[in-house]
Amino acid sequence: IQPGANYAAKQWEAKKFAQVAESLANDNPDTAIVLLGKGKTEAEAAKALCSALPPTVDVINLTDATSLRETMAVLSHLRLFIGNDTGVNHLAAALN
Repeated sequence: IQPGANYAAKQWEAKKFAQVAESLANDNPDTAIVLLGKGKTEAEAAKALCSALPPTVDVINLTDATSLRETMAVLSHLRLFIGNDTGVNHLAAALN
């Protein structure tokens, strides 16, 4: 999940991302939720999402922790990507 975006108009509420993440985790107990993104706005969105999740959801927060190439490598291993209209979303689409 990439919960952040540079523009508020392109950003979905963290609470809604949390609902989706919790539902995915409940339906797939061995699944970890991976958070991606770069910058202060996206880090704040990831923090808000984490705060809205119950402690039973396994989260790997890589927000502001990966380079572009590392982000692409992570994306290439995901089964599903959920995010806002950002560059990472376009990378995920390009990587299938």
